[in-house]
Amino acid sequence: MCSPERLAMVWMGSAALLSAGCRDRALAGKPDPRALASAQSSPIPQQPTPSPATIKLRDLSQARGIRIREDSNGELGPAAADYRFRRDNGGFAGEADFSAGYEPSYTRHVELGIPAKAAQVFLQTLMESPVQEGEYEEGLVPTDVFGSTTIEVDVGKETISFSRTSPASRPWKVALGGRTYVTNTDDPSKALDGLWPHLKMDVFKQLRDRAREALERSRPTPRPGVAPQLRLVSDFACEVSVDGEPMVRLKANDEVPKDVKTSLGQHLIVALSTDGKLKWRKVWDAKPGPQAVVIRLKDAETASSPGTH
Repeated sequence: MCSPERLAMVWMGSAALLSAGCRDRALAGKPDPRALASAQSSPIPQQPTPSPATIKLRDLSQARGIRIREDSNGELGPAAADYRFRRDNGGFAGEADFSAGYEPSYTRHVELGIPAKAAQVFLQTLMESPVQEGEYEEGLVPTDVFGSTTIEVDVGKETISFSRTSPASRPWKVALGGRTYVTNTDDPSKALDGLWPHLKMDVFKQLRDRAREALERSRPTPRPGVAPQLRLVSDFACEVSVDGEPMVRLKANDEVPKDVKTSLGQHLIVALSTDGKLKWRKVWDAKPGPQAVVIRLKDAETASSPGTH
C-alpha cells in the first residue's frame, strides 16, 4: 500500500502529462507563426489575363455581292464614293456613284468591274483578318480629312461588314451574325489597296477638283464693309463660342456648315466637346466675306489643360 506522499507525487505527474497533452492538441490546430510570417511576405502569383477569343470568318470566296462606301469631309466639303458589285462569272460587275462638294454637289454615275484575280485576293485578305470578341469603341483619329469607310460582303445567308470611322483608324469594327467584333490589323485596308486600280478613282478625283474650283470661285473678293461670315464644321460634336458668347452646336462630320457672322479683326473661337472633356481654341483673324473654320479633334486639348481656359 502506497503512502500518502507517494500518491500525491503520482497524481501531480499525471496532471502534468495531461496538461502537456492538452497544450499539444491545442497547438496542433494553430499555424506556426514563423510559417505564417513567411507566407505573408511571399508574393501572390498573378493570374494571367485571358486573351480575347479569336474567331474564324467563314469562307468568303463564294460571296454573291460586295458593297464599298467611302465618305470624307474637309475644307472642301463632303465627298462620297458608293460602290455596288454583284457576282459575274469569276469576278464582279457593278456600278458606282460619286459626289463631291457642298450642295449642289458634283455627281457622276459609272459602271465598272473587278477582275476575278483581284476579287479573289480581296476576299482572301478579308477572310484571313484575325477577328476577336470585344466592343468596338467609336472614335476619330486626328486627320486633316475625316470620314468613314464601310465594306459589306454578301455571303448569301448573311452579310459581313467591316467599318472604321476615320481613314487612319484602327481597329476595324466587324459585324457578323448580329454581334460586333474587332480586328486590330490593317488587313481590310490592304484588301482595299488591291482594288483601287479597278475603282475609277480618277473619275472621283476629277469631281473633287471641280468642287475645289467651284469653292474658290464662290469666295467673293474681299471688299471693305462686307461682314465676315464664319462657316464652322467639326469632326467631333461640340458647342462653339466666339469671344465668350455661345453661338452654335456642331454635329460630328456634319456635311452642312453652321454660319456665324462676326466683325472684322481677331476673335477667340472656342469649341467644347459635348462631354466637356475636350476644348479646341483658336484666335481667328476674320476677313470680309465667308471663310471656312474647320475644328479638328487633333488640335483639341483636355479641358483642364493649362492654357485652354
